[in-house]
Amino acid sequence: MSLIRALMLLLCLALMGNASADYDKEGKAIFKNLMTQHADAFVRVSYVMVSSYMGQEETQQSSTTGVIIDPKGLILVPRMVVEPSLPNMSKLTPEQRVSFKMSARDFQIHFPGEDKPLEAEALTSDADQGVGWLKIKSLGERKLKFVDIAATEPAEPGMSYYVVERLEERYGEKPIMSWGIIQGQIDLPQQAHIVTGALGLAFSARGKVLGYVSANFEGMGNDSFSMTGGLRMLLTPAKRLHSANLRAASLLNEPAAP
Repeated sequence: MSLIRALMLLLCLALMGNASADYDKEGKAIFKNLMTQHADAFVRVSYVMVSSYMGQEETQQSSTTGVIIDPKGLILVPRMVVEPSLPNMSKLTPEQRVSFKMSARDFQIHFPGEDKPLEAEALTSDADQGVGWLKIKSLGERKLKFVDIAATEPAEPGMSYYVVERLEERYGEKPIMSWGIIQGQIDLPQQAHIVTGALGLAFSARGKVLGYVSANFEGMGNDSFSMTGGLRMLLTPAKRLHSANLRAASLLNEPAAP
């Protein structure tokens, strides 16, 4: 190898090292920003999934991450928590759909470092956005940290987005950050963005809400040539999510059904 080629190689390696260092520095800053702004609003939600078929019932303990979005105890969760169903449920025969039922119960909200969870109940769900809402039954004197869903930023193709998750007790209930890429925009069957990456409430690098990422199972198995097999992940617009949250919050003041 000539001296000039060796020097050029060393220069390239140095530039790559600087680029990697800058990328790491940016990632660390985003992590710190998101955790400082929002980590306290993320909780662990445990519940019991109930499935029955032909009169035979099975139960399973499950858990997921929930986001407190209102100081009165409104918690945003994946729709499957409130209204569980099977992927491609619409492809079952009418007889199969009648015989197979799923539900969820015994919702509990776990706060980091606390032994006693708070009980919650299902409030409502939104099938188009893939989200549901729980309501904490009794807060007592507790003051909740929450994410302001109204603090939004427009999502655009090519952007990175970030998701905060609250881990299980066996991992010390620590918050972690995942990320994804907005791949493009669609108008049908609804206005949304196609993304690849983490599921959940999506933030920009500045910590503003971009929307909610959920999995769309309707086309799964229909496109054998697709890398995803027809499974798509949709990011619904932040403003639309905000409107849905306002409708859910309005139910907090309604009297409980007898």
